[in-house]
Formats: sequence, structure tokens, C-alpha cells
Amino acid sequence: MSKKEVKEEVQEVVTENNKIETSIETLTAQLKDYREKAQYFQMMCTKAEGALEVLVQLSDRKEEPKDK
Repeated sequence: MSKKEVKEEVQEVVTENNKIETSIETLTAQLKDYREKAQYFQMMCTKAEGALEVLVQLSDRKEEPKDK
């Protein structure tokens, strides 16, 4: 193997490793973002459920006849 061939092969390995490292960093950032969004949406779901329960209870109260 000539020096040029070895140099090209080493360059290919370095480039491949850089692509892998970049992919790892990108996926790590995406995973963190998705986890934060999942927590946010879970919290908003809980709040919406609570608000819905309150509105249903208020609606049920209106339908009850008032005793005088």
C-alpha cells in the first residue's frame, strides 16, 4: 500500500467517525428535546383533564332543579 492509499484510507475513517459523532450529538439533542416536550404535553393533558372535570361538575349543578 502506498502512502497515498494509506492517507486516503485514514481520511475515510476520520470522516466516518466525524459523521458518527455528529449523528450522536444530533440524536442526543433531539432526544432531550422530545423528552421535554413529552413532559410538557403530559402536564398540559393533566391540566385539561382537571379543567374538563370542573366544567362537567358545573354543568351538572346547572341541570339540578332548585328546591324552594
